[in-house]
Amino acid sequence: MSRLKDDMSRFILPPSVCLADARDMADLEREAKRRRITDIDTICLHQMACKNTSRGIQRWKGIECHWVVELEDERAYLMHDLDKRLWHGHGFNFRSVGIEVEGYYAGVDGDLSTFWKPKEAPDRQPMTLTCGMRAAIVAAIGATVDMVAAAGGEIKYIGAHRQSYGRKRSDPGSLIWQVAVLCQEALGLQEAPTLDKGRPIPEAWDPINKGVEY
Repeated sequence: MSRLKDDMSRFILPPSVCLADARDMADLEREAKRRRITDIDTICLHQMACKNTSRGIQRWKGIECHWVVELEDERAYLMHDLDKRLWHGHGFNFRSVGIEVEGYYAGVDGDLSTFWKPKEAPDRQPMTLTCGMRAAIVAAIGATVDMVAAAGGEIKYIGAHRQSYGRKRSDPGSLIWQVAVLCQEALGLQEAPTLDKGRPIPEAWDPINKGVEY
């Protein structure tokens, strides 16, 4: 059996119109190392802070993340096996599955002071999440929980990139984190612990964290 077929047999996507398999076209310059499935207990959410305008999923073939939730067709693409260690979440790298959500979003929805703009796009405005994008994020989170469990592991936590690296203050932003809160309730997940170099989830993202500043 080829390495590709062996890789793709390790984690089988649940049937869903929101999910697609792109492992056969992913192209990392280096071969990512595998880790024990029992070492993986966290999902880490990200916003890309950019968007794809023409090339479809091909644009993200070299991305260091397990999933890409794409804006164009509102689907979540599995880019790499979940037991591959990828460099997406700083202190969460070893223990987490990374989900990148295409687009650029305010750190706190409605507060432009929390929205990052690149120098070349001074007039950029924050995007909102469509219903389709929300459904794709939920599908990717649920599929990760199910696939890791089927391989003998357990996802216990869902976290934000800002929790492992404080300079990523708006990553993934309040709109995406609201989806995480729903999945915590539906899937029995806990908020991931904040690491030493990270920032905790603020009250503006989840009212349960009363008094925590953005």
